[in-house]
Amino acid sequence: MSDCKKDSCTVGNIISGIKCDVSKCVYHREGDMCQAGCIEVGHTNSASSSETACVTFKNKAE
Repeated sequence: MSDCKKDSCTVGNIISGIKCDVSKCVYHREGDMCQAGCIEVGHTNSASSSETACVTFKNKAE
């Protein structure tokens, strides 16, 4: 898998098996799908799912 950094992801194919309902993300597609070329999930010290986030998120407004 390629090295995935927030600023290096580009729009690619729909990522099978990833559900995303963040409609303000540039990679969000109809049907709650993600079209980022890759995704990175963080934070390193997370202890539960509520402490994680999609690091790849990029706001459509930017």
